[in-house]
Amino acid sequence: MAHFIEITNFGPIDYCALDVDGLTVLTGPQASGKSTIAKAVYFFRTIKDEIFDLVVRPMIIGEFIENLRYRLYVKFRNMFGIHQLNGSANLKYFYNKGDTGTFVEVNINNYFSFNTGAAAGREIIQLVNEISAHMNARVKEYDIDALKQKLSQVFRDDYETVYIPSGRSTISLLHKHIPSMFATMEDWQRNDIDYCTRRFIELILKIKPWFSERRTIDVNKFSSIRPIYEVQRLSRETLGATYQCDENNERLHLIGDDKKISVEINYASSGQQEAVWVFNLLTYFQVEEKKLFLVLEEPEAHLHPEAQYMLIKAITTFCNHTTSQGFITTHSPYVLTSFNNLLYAGKISKIQQIQRKLKEIIPEYTWLDPIGFYAYVLDDGKTRSIKDENLAMIDLEALDAVAARQDDEYEQMLALVTEENK
Repeated sequence: MAHFIEITNFGPIDYCALDVDGLTVLTGPQASGKSTIAKAVYFFRTIKDEIFDLVVRPMIIGEFIENLRYRLYVKFRNMFGIHQLNGSANLKYFYNKGDTGTFVEVNINNYFSFNTGAAAGREIIQLVNEISAHMNARVKEYDIDALKQKLSQVFRDDYETVYIPSGRSTISLLHKHIPSMFATMEDWQRNDIDYCTRRFIELILKIKPWFSERRTIDVNKFSSIRPIYEVQRLSRETLGATYQCDENNERLHLIGDDKKISVEINYASSGQQEAVWVFNLLTYFQVEEKKLFLVLEEPEAHLHPEAQYMLIKAITTFCNHTTSQGFITTHSPYVLTSFNNLLYAGKISKIQQIQRKLKEIIPEYTWLDPIGFYAYVLDDGKTRSIKDENLAMIDLEALDAVAARQDDEYEQMLALVTEENK
């Protein structure tokens, strides 16, 4: 079901309203609030994870709602900073767009308040009562799979949500030291790390051993193995290398060199360090056939325009193959034009006469269906759609203010030279 978010008077945002469904792309100036919106989406989509953790970990019987409210308060504070709890703001997330009862909201009026719509509230309370009754019966274990299914039903969300923050190259730089750092940190020290970055590091530490194993893909369990090969090809071409992890030692084996040179990841280029774990996560979730809701900041970081295009192709291929979704923030016009290429491919793919030749230009599993794609710009505290519904593409002319200003300055300088040469 389509999700939807509204934010009012929070940080740099005066008002935003946007769809969170399929693939959503958000662009805008520096410090305009793109990360704030991305983190808010992550916060609401992972409420079900907080409920899950409260069930599977020890807790005080009879205080489920109080524990949940406190956990959400701490999580919100760690994500956005305690200063954001001052003033007045509202963040509202609809788990079924158009159904006014299926929302969860955070109200801030110099304190944190967590509320639900009527339908969402009834379903959450019903689930909580069921969990409490189960625990009061002193049954040792709760059916984990059944719990996940019920949470997915209540929150209309059967995706695993992952946040990939900007500045991720730092994690590659410190890859040898992070495990020991985390092991020796006190809880308060770990909590001082940006929440989304900390969760990203924890995810890397969790799945890194997966890449240490010699893995054989069972091709029979996939309807098509080609999209997996395509993501791997795009990864190799973007990184110019293949990734290997041996215990805690991460290396990139460079491609195209007869000497078979490999480098530890902390000595790799900044672009490789930024992109490697984006590709690694795509690989992991694709091979494991897990549906992912990917929140990705600045996929373009430190990448050449051609590499940006290949990364966007990989994300689109992954989403098409696994029916995953994503929310992407970007400053890059190359990222936007990359999406436009794939949107146009999706649009003209309906013309049967050209499908065969179209596949030779862009593989069909990379085509992007305009239905379920959303694009917004955040500027002056407000969001607006920049998707041209008639063309079914991003309206890049809506973003040409910077280019127009540069052209104007160039014309003025050219006029100076012309005047001087008269």
